[in-house]
Order: sequence, then structure tokens, then C-alpha cells
Amino acid sequence: MESIVSAVRDKTIVPAERLARNIGLVVLAGIVSFAIFTLFVILLVRVLTIATGEAWIAELVLAGIFLVVGAILWGVRKPRS
Repeated sequence: MESIVSAVRDKTIVPAERLARNIGLVVLAGIVSFAIFTLFVILLVRVLTIATGEAWIAELVLAGIFLVVGAILWGVRKPRS
């Protein structure tokens, strides 16, 4: 009886636990990545503002960078069929 319960557990509960753990780790990695990216953009704005002396120039440069990256990603995407 114990071997049957163990076999059923290994085929059902163990994969579900792995899936739940992996989903949690992916969500955590996404949150941390978003926070790091946000702080990096803030740092970039501050550095460019100090370097140029004007906040609008720093924001214009970053807007241009985001526009170019967005255009490249838009061009690389695969349209839905």
C-alpha cells in the first residue's frame, strides 16, 4: 500500500511542487528585475542631468534611447497569424 501511495505522490504532488516553486521564482525574478531597471533609469537621468546641466536634455536623450530600442523590438517581433 505504501508503495502505491508513494508512486502516486511522485507522479502528482512532486511535479506540482516544482511548478509552484518555479512560478514563484520567476515572479520574484521579474519583480527584482523591474526594480533594478527602474533604479538604473533613475540613475541615468540623474547622471545625464548633472552632465548636461539641464533636465530636459537628459529626458530627451533617454526618450530617444527608448524610442530606438522600441523601434528595434517592434521590427523584430513576429506578427500574429
